[in-house]
Amino acid sequence: MAILDTGVRYYHKDLGGSTWLSTTGNIWINPGEIAGNGVDDDGNGYKDDWIGWDWVTGITGCKKGEDCKTEDNDPRDFAGHGTHVAGIAGAMTNNSRGVAGVAGGWGDGTTGSIGNGAKIMCLRIGWLSASGSGYVRMDFAAQAFYYAANKGATSANCSWGSSNSGGLGAAVDYAIAHGVLICHAAGNSNNNVADYLGARTDVMNVAATDKNDVKASFSSYGTWVDVSAPGVDIVSTYHNYQDPANDYVAAMSGTSMATPFVTGEAALVKSKYPSYTWSDIYNQIKNTTDNIDALNPGYVGQLGTGRINACRALGGTPNPKAITSGPVPEKFTLFQNFPNPFNLATNISFYLSDKSEVSLTIYNVLGEKVRTLVNGTLDAGSHSITWDGKNEAGSVVASGIYFYRLNAGDQVMTKKMSLLK
Repeated sequence: MAILDTGVRYYHKDLGGSTWLSTTGNIWINPGEIAGNGVDDDGNGYKDDWIGWDWVTGITGCKKGEDCKTEDNDPRDFAGHGTHVAGIAGAMTNNSRGVAGVAGGWGDGTTGSIGNGAKIMCLRIGWLSASGSGYVRMDFAAQAFYYAANKGATSANCSWGSSNSGGLGAAVDYAIAHGVLICHAAGNSNNNVADYLGARTDVMNVAATDKNDVKASFSSYGTWVDVSAPGVDIVSTYHNYQDPANDYVAAMSGTSMATPFVTGEAALVKSKYPSYTWSDIYNQIKNTTDNIDALNPGYVGQLGTGRINACRALGGTPNPKAITSGPVPEKFTLFQNFPNPFNLATNISFYLSDKSEVSLTIYNVLGEKVRTLVNGTLDAGSHSITWDGKNEAGSVVASGIYFYRLNAGDQVMTKKMSLLK
């Protein structure tokens, strides 16, 4: 799975799980290259491209601390976007850590660095500006398409807007001719305008839905969309440039998040049906979706054939099982919010041993009240409240550390959380 994005935190323990020279996990390793010997062993024009490549070069105005000067063989992430996308497609499963990617394989239940899922090819073509906006350049993307095709990628994730410039069109033609299924985000403009990749009929374009199978409020749509996938409050692996030493997970929303569900599903289909061509995979995914037109009467025929269903695509019959929780607490408990850190919304859960007068309040680091989420009587039992990152006036608050305090009768508990944008 070629991830054309802002790079990947390949050493995240839920992706690669180790250091630069010993990364394994679900990170793709170039079989023709010997790491660190300073030689272009496979003769593809890229020296020491052991786990992919970073094409970003000559860019001014990048966020302080990001590598934007020279292309190199280290496609690590800075912005966090590419790491989030990669985790949705292929984070390791069953390892008692983080999240589970669509094509993450099935581990042995430990937190070790061995992964048996579809592999993540790390291709950096984007960066974060000083103002915090993300950018991708089409000539960088074009070079990444050639690389992915030549290295045998099954699917390529493109969670970014496109134009037919920088040689992109010819590179896309080349990638498709070499068997790559290109998965592309429809966009977050809530309109029916397709960009360059969106207008191509040989690219799989993906709209976003919420947990109720309803079109996400931000998602673009149109007859050019092929399928839909979940794209609201998706929790995945993350790189926090303000704390680069530690692994994170975070919730993000966008068609950027919907698209890697399809990229991962394409890898699953290829694993099940190795002889399938890109067009076979494309048709298999489109023909096995769940129709959601009845839930979206205003967008009939504009969200593709429906919301993807990986089980059906693999020839199975979906049979959802009830989700069971862990043991119920016996006393007053305030849980750590999840996800944490978060960028749009987070859930705060707590348990009351008795019916109580309850207040749940958010404070900033100065001790100033930001928002009261609960103020009233609640029954005994488990409760969960969502904070949307807004203050009492309905304005989105700034990134930073916040505290949430739960008062229930004479009992008080406080915990800390982080908001990242």
